[in-house]
Amino acid sequence: MNNFLTRTAGFLLAFGIFFTVSCSTFNNTQEGTDTHSDQNLHESLEDLNEQIQDSPQNVDLKIRKARLLFELAKNQSLPAPRLPYYQNLRNTADDIGRQSDSEHSELDNIIEQAWSLEQSNGVALLQQDSTSNFEQYFETIIDHFDNAITIQPDSIVTYNLQATTYYKHGNISKAVESLKVADEIENGSNRTIKERLAYLYLEAGNLDEAIRHYDLLVTEYPDLGHLKHGLVNAYILNDNHQQAVNLLSELSEQYPARYEYQEALATEKFHIFKNEIHQVTSGQSFDSNEANKFIEEIDSISAIFDSLSTQMPAYEETTYRIAAFYKEAAFELNRLAALIDNEESAALTSRVNDLYEQALPYWQELTETNPDNMGYMKNLFEIYVSLDMEEEAEAIQRSFNF
Repeated sequence: MNNFLTRTAGFLLAFGIFFTVSCSTFNNTQEGTDTHSDQNLHESLEDLNEQIQDSPQNVDLKIRKARLLFELAKNQSLPAPRLPYYQNLRNTADDIGRQSDSEHSELDNIIEQAWSLEQSNGVALLQQDSTSNFEQYFETIIDHFDNAITIQPDSIVTYNLQATTYYKHGNISKAVESLKVADEIENGSNRTIKERLAYLYLEAGNLDEAIRHYDLLVTEYPDLGHLKHGLVNAYILNDNHQQAVNLLSELSEQYPARYEYQEALATEKFHIFKNEIHQVTSGQSFDSNEANKFIEEIDSISAIFDSLSTQMPAYEETTYRIAAFYKEAAFELNRLAALIDNEESAALTSRVNDLYEQALPYWQELTETNPDNMGYMKNLFEIYVSLDMEEEAEAIQRSFNF
């Protein structure tokens, strides 16, 4: 038979990807065009280093060194060879900071210019519309952002852009690494970073971490429905169906017009129902007097699908899910009825017939709109057989040789 759970397993809620780059984030800064050769600049740097050795407390000499290092970096046509100069520049700036509490506007300006140069050129390449262009420049983009982070190690925006680059490249683990550093810098106080981390853990299939992160976010921001949305997806993927049901019930009440929450709720409730039936039919103890409990569960799920069928647009996928639910629910209750032989069995059998009748118009609709779909036609044939509609079943059998 057509398995409802196979096609609807993990009925995940649509979840927007927020790893994007604003086109107005930065203005592209042109590379420097210093007229000095590298040789002359290196000779000047050696001379400055000697002077600094002789006068280690001379801040002005170190600021001149920082400026010279930036000029040397700009003289490199590619970003990767600039890294040693930026590391030296960062060390020089830190040395000045340890040495003097005074503000040094010229040094700050050098740092800002260097960071802006690398950041803006990385963003310009990241904004490439073509996927092939992005892949061509991927390493260069990462080199630009590595340089920017070297210059300003506490730049949260750069870590976010670096994570975006890795995500776009498909390297989720590296994207996580970038965001974890940013999260540490922010002492876990930046909600956007925490949301991105939770989403990446979900994307990577690290469901325990995804649940942990989303759970913390939901606790901290209980009124933000999209965080519960993410947590529901993590629960579904992790087979935490009861927790998913609990949260989907909240979301359905909070957002009654969001029909996808109700559809996901019905689907998750049916997962639980299926598991309960499996426990009974696999030999575990069953009190036949509890049969009504299963009927009540099916009725509660049916009520959700009935409501959806009158409120939602008649999309094929939704119609299929409703049709498949009624058909498989009948099949499962029929398996249960076969285990007992009393008045409860009669009640189950009666509900089985009701479910087949409820399934019938949906399968008829599917086959009418998709007459070449043999899967739909076979399901309709099985419904006719189950309802003893012999003429209709024979008509299909003659046409399609089932």
